[in-house]
Amino acid sequence: MKERIYIVKYSKGNYDDWIEIDLFVTKHKQTAIDYVAKFNTILEEWKDFYNKDYEDHFNGRSYILSSIHESYFTTIQTR
Repeated sequence: MKERIYIVKYSKGNYDDWIEIDLFVTKHKQTAIDYVAKFNTILEEWKDFYNKDYEDHFNGRSYILSSIHESYFTTIQTR
């Protein structure tokens, strides 16, 4: 029997420096769905917060967060 495994990832960067980062692996699809939803919600909240016009010490975080793209998961099957 083939078993499905879900790899939760996110990507960051643009063009030449684009990379995928594997966060974790799970056998439970609902765990992957829940984590992706939570990650993307928090990421959007952080981007909104740090994109506001605050003092200079927030600008570095805004730059870092702007390079992070949404989380997602992929499915693989074992033999």
